Amino acid sequence: MKKKDWQRIAILILVCCNILAYSLFFYRHNHTASASATLQWVDFTVPAQAMTDSLRQGITLYTEKNSDKDWISLLAYLAMEYGGDWSKYQKKDLDALVQKLETPGAFEEKTKDR
Repeated sequence: MKKKDWQRIAILILVCCNILAYSLFFYRHNHTASASATLQWVDFTVPAQAMTDSLRQGITLYTEKNSDKDWISLLAYLAMEYGGDWSKYQKKDLDALVQKLETPGAFEEKTKDR
């Protein structure tokens, strides 16, 4: 890829992260909790390497495997698995998730109760 392409991808990542952060911020301030177990706030502190790896996997899933799972879904699933503790991130976990996605319905089955 050309340097300009990488710059565009980096800008896209930053824009997506900002949109997600603002969405979470406004959601938090516009909705009141109805129960004490309701999630109030989540910090979006995904490491750059995890975002880069997820973006590459998402592009591969879309272009080569015609999957409807995007890189944000991959990050969301990993965040759920790690309980938000990104210090546990390992690329092999992302690779294993992508392998699971090759089985139809596997992603939905894994996330239905969460």
